[in-house]
Amino acid sequence: MTKQTQKKKAVATDPPVETIHYAIGLCRYGSVLCATSKKGICAIYIHDKPKTLLATLKKDFPATKIQGAKKDFKPVLASVIKYIKKPNGKPEVKLDLHGTEFQKRVWKFLSTIRAGKTLSYSEVAMHLGSPGAARTVGNACAANKIAILIPCHRVLRLDGSLSGYRWGLKIKKELLKNENAIP
Repeated sequence: MTKQTQKKKAVATDPPVETIHYAIGLCRYGSVLCATSKKGICAIYIHDKPKTLLATLKKDFPATKIQGAKKDFKPVLASVIKYIKKPNGKPEVKLDLHGTEFQKRVWKFLSTIRAGKTLSYSEVAMHLGSPGAARTVGNACAANKIAILIPCHRVLRLDGSLSGYRWGLKIKKELLKNENAIP
């Protein structure tokens, strides 16, 4: 087989590059980026600077093609922003979770915690049948790419105090305050 034939064969068998579409809007906490794959929402980020949001998306999904979303994406972004403003009646959207099986279990459980309620990392671990996994639950929260819809901001230290949040403790505190869940 010639080098040219080998090259053509390698290209033909490479998996297609996934495309992620995103849009950035404004919410009460700053800019919000919402991104979707073919499977559903794969990222929701909150930050003061839109450029930081886009850079984070590119870093979190390095093997994908990142494109701005079309006009038909506006209702998705609008429903996310509406939920951020008033977190009741979660939007009917599909989620595309990227993580380990344990992380996905944590995220699915966190999605059952209602607005206004909080749990500790230890309590989440116990609910998952892994009572010694509080630190691993914390790591899963830190790896969560879908802010707000997977409400890792509702997980606190055992003593009820705030601990790390990917988008900053100030935003975590404001999210909890908005939900009347300040410890």
